Amino acid sequence: EWDSLELICVGTAHGICYPDETPAFPSVAGPPNLSPYLQSIAGPRPRRRIQEAQAQLDHLVDLLRAESITVACSIDDIRN
Repeated sequence: EWDSLELICVGTAHGICYPDETPAFPSVAGPPNLSPYLQSIAGPRPRRRIQEAQAQLDHLVDLLRAESITVACSIDDIRN
């Protein structure tokens, strides 16, 4: 049996990027001919997408706080 959720850390969407092709994160999303396309989109995501993602995270934080769950936005929030 589990206790109620008391604390959660929610990150931010600011600075999110498409992943690079690295040995730690190989392109395995579909046929091999997609690899050049996936490599070409590495880097920052469009500003609109970042703003939409951040709005969703902000809404999640509001929902969690409405349920009396402490929401930390950084490791410093957890330590204090």
